[in-house]
Amino acid sequence: MRLTSTVVYNSCKIIFILFVLLTTISVNNGFTQDQHKVDSLLLLVEHHEADTVKVRLLSELTDYYSRYDLGVAEKYAYQSLKVAENISSEYTAPILKKLGIIQFQKGLFVDATKSFLDALAILEAEGDVMGQLSIKNNIGLVYERQLKFDIAIKYLLEVVEETQASTLPEKVKLKILSSAYLNLGASYAGLEKLDEALSYYKAVLNIKEAPNGDYNCARALNNIGKLYKLKNDGESAFQYHKKALVAKEKINDKIGMISTLLELADHNLSNNQIKEAKEYLDKALEVGKVVNSPILFKSIYRCYYVYYKQVGKTDLALEYHEKLLEYSEMVSKNETEERIDTLWNNYEQEKERREAEIKRKEEQMQMLMIVLFLIAFGVVAALLFVLQRSKTKQALLKKEKLRLQNENLSNELEFRNKELTANVMNLVQKNELINDVTKKLIDLKTNMKKDNQSTVRQIVFDLHTSSSDDLWAEFEMRFQNVHSDFYRKLNERFPDLTPNERKLCAFLRLNMSSKEISSVTRQSIKSIEMGRFRLRKKLGISNSDQNLNTFIEQL
Repeated sequence: MRLTSTVVYNSCKIIFILFVLLTTISVNNGFTQDQHKVDSLLLLVEHHEADTVKVRLLSELTDYYSRYDLGVAEKYAYQSLKVAENISSEYTAPILKKLGIIQFQKGLFVDATKSFLDALAILEAEGDVMGQLSIKNNIGLVYERQLKFDIAIKYLLEVVEETQASTLPEKVKLKILSSAYLNLGASYAGLEKLDEALSYYKAVLNIKEAPNGDYNCARALNNIGKLYKLKNDGESAFQYHKKALVAKEKINDKIGMISTLLELADHNLSNNQIKEAKEYLDKALEVGKVVNSPILFKSIYRCYYVYYKQVGKTDLALEYHEKLLEYSEMVSKNETEERIDTLWNNYEQEKERREAEIKRKEEQMQMLMIVLFLIAFGVVAALLFVLQRSKTKQALLKKEKLRLQNENLSNELEFRNKELTANVMNLVQKNELINDVTKKLIDLKTNMKKDNQSTVRQIVFDLHTSSSDDLWAEFEMRFQNVHSDFYRKLNERFPDLTPNERKLCAFLRLNMSSKEISSVTRQSIKSIEMGRFRLRKKLGISNSDQNLNTFIEQL
């Protein structure tokens, strides 16, 4: 009797589950609008033992809540993923993609990227080209939302190139390209390359026949309106936003409708079209009550606050500002509760050892990365300190070496100058001796015979000639050894100087007096002074008080 009751009970239970399952399947996605169907799905998940059915049911629950409650959707996605991992990668990759989309919508871009990359690795191993391209498109969108527009464009251009080169069916290609073009437009708009962005949005409009064409076209029209708004072309922006609103109303995209209605209201406010702005705001509020999203109410009430402030209705502006604050607090509170619910669900579900191990390894990896970062930072800082210290030391040594070299050069130049001056003085004394000898020979000549007078005259002539040539040649050789660049610089700045004027410059460079120069050149002091006067004129300092010797020393 007990056995019969058990069989009857189990038979009724199976019939009931099959009835609910068949009802759920027949309405397909109709359950997403009926909480009763959600309860039926939960009942099926609880009593069904087949993993493949559980994965499908949990996936449908994920799809349902992804439109209303991302926290619950993420919970079911993780449950679905846990079950799928016990089956095969064929089930795992699509769930990872859904999980990544949910994490993306929540703003968890790092987690979303990880989910997408895990799915991509599976799809690459399976050779699923369509799945790979779809995931890459999503990764590009993640980078676009993180404002990493260059990386996003790189991913998305790869998607476009690989899609066009693939052998996928034409409709599949158009679906992927439509989404990629839309995301490329957003990325180029982020880089403020408005013309490139506009070309991609228009490309989306040209492939309306794509399976997702209506939705993407509506988004493209709205984004084109934003581009024209950035270009300060308000009228074009308004027209495109109106087209976007019509397109979104046609596909019943209520969330998209609200954003476009607020754009239109903002345009009317900017043009002081108060009545029209109010109509768009009221319509946005009407749709918002259907969607019942605190975040959207926050945007709507912000626009109402701006509207009433502009028309001078302070009381109403204050009222909507209070509502804005109320919904701002509500959004923050919901975010906090969502985190708590997620932690609590994780605690209640008692994740399997594999998930706990993955989490532990991730935490260890994060800690390891922090430690490695700190170590690397410390090593780099130490290396930079040692390098900077070494550079400073080398710079000081180089500076000291340069100082010593300059000092040695200065001492050497001073020594050579002194040596050259001494040699010149010797030459002067030698020349004076020759002059004295010749003078005595001339005095003795008058007392000599005529034959001897001729000889003495020749000797005097030879002494004067040879001493003058030899004296200058020896002087010039020694001067060039000490001041090798003097004549070059002198000729570059004053090419019109005569040889005698260049000689005079050389003597003055040694700070020789007119008397000493006269002794060397056998010219009178008066001639030397006249030469100095002409030289000042050629050097361009005849009308100044600058000292001639100082001027020449500074060449």
